[in-house]
Amino acid sequence: MDAEQVELQRKEIEALKMSQHPNIVRLLDIFEDDRHFFVILEYLTGGDLYDYMLRRNFNISEARARELCYEVASAVLYLNRYGIVHRDLKLENIMMTDDSEMAQSKLVDFGLCKLMGPGQKANESLGTIAYASPEILKGNNYDYCIDVWSLGVIFFVLLSGTLPFEADSQDETATLIIESELRFISNKWKKLDKRCKELVSKMLEKDIEKRIKLKEVLQDSWLAVAHKEEL
Repeated sequence: MDAEQVELQRKEIEALKMSQHPNIVRLLDIFEDDRHFFVILEYLTGGDLYDYMLRRNFNISEARARELCYEVASAVLYLNRYGIVHRDLKLENIMMTDDSEMAQSKLVDFGLCKLMGPGQKANESLGTIAYASPEILKGNNYDYCIDVWSLGVIFFVLLSGTLPFEADSQDETATLIIESELRFISNKWKKLDKRCKELVSKMLEKDIEKRIKLKEVLQDSWLAVAHKEEL
């Protein structure tokens, strides 16, 4: 690894050392020699959430989607409370404990995370286009609000099986994210509790001043059904 890759690896290890949450991959051990890092993580057999959904034709029940939404959101809130912004939330960075309908989700890949103090902002452009917030794509300052947007995209996919903004090229997708109105086209939305659509709309609010805060997401009446503890 070059110096930049080593720094990213060390950053990920430090984030994992801090994280003790049931929906964040567990760091078991770490050691290194003069050429290698050895990172021992818990064994997860279910693949990532994208493949988990693909094996189900991107069609799961509302109750199951809500359960997964809660798990991932609670993990991200845990990180945010320690001043960590993940900055690369997507289906591929969520692993499943197994392939059953009772499998737990586990947040992974902290290579792009950033430790931010109160009131601190960042402006690096990074992450995956389809999950990136408008402020990142425009090069504006951002904080924890970018994780809320990416979570909103994940919620959208889990509930409808489609991305909220998608085009043939990355540039076109970025333009849609920045300029286009959020639309709920899939017929699946008609069968779902209207509150989940309202919540996703608040998470995918382009104006960061109006975007819902993550703690409020977990207190939402639709998601509250999946709550396992007081926040």
